[in-house]
Amino acid sequence: MEHGLPECLVRRFKAVPDPLVRRRLVNETLSLLDPLSVAGFLAYLLASRDDTGARASWLDAVLGILFEPVFSRDRLDQIRKALSPLAVWGFLQDDDSDGAGSCVSTPYDLEEVPLGWRKARARGRNRDDLRRLAHDPDPSVIRILCENPAVTELDVLSCVAKRPQSAPIFAEVVRSVRFGTREAVQAGIVMNPWCPRRFALALLPMLPRTRLREVSAMTPLPEAVRRAAQELADPGSLHTSP
Repeated sequence: MEHGLPECLVRRFKAVPDPLVRRRLVNETLSLLDPLSVAGFLAYLLASRDDTGARASWLDAVLGILFEPVFSRDRLDQIRKALSPLAVWGFLQDDDSDGAGSCVSTPYDLEEVPLGWRKARARGRNRDDLRRLAHDPDPSVIRILCENPAVTELDVLSCVAKRPQSAPIFAEVVRSVRFGTREAVQAGIVMNPWCPRRFALALLPMLPRTRLREVSAMTPLPEAVRRAAQELADPGSLHTSP
């Protein structure tokens, strides 16, 4: 990648105040770069993650990689092969595993209630309803909750801490403009053994080193996640170029 380009891109992205517009811009920009340049940009963001602009660009980039058709599988493989052998780059590999295993249904006191009623209540302000709906198994309900001003961070933490929990629920929360950028929520997702390995690896660079050390010691988590957390907690393991 051309010297100085990563810094220019981060400044360009940082100048866009609307997070949804910025995410589209990041996706469009990365889709135009060759695999080696994308790898160089990701490596720069990882090494510069103490900077708020670089950290925001990292989140935007990995959300595009995880949830948008930005890159084909072959292109992702080319990007990954151009990078260092750090465990964190495992999020570039296609992996449908759900952490602790395939999610199983659990008792839910509103499961017999029609979805339309639950979605309507998710837009309301009744605290009892909102607390109960935080455990709803339908991603569309969780999406509405994350947009509701009456919903608190504690409600969302209750959602991501639920075990078992499904990958689509984690996806809705991490893509939320309001809650997906919060450290406590990101840590809650990573520390849930039911979180898909790719999600956890992609979010690890958003966490401070104190959190990373906690993650590295959590034996219920996948080995790759714990190893990546340990590597990221050690600044000497990172490099600015692939």
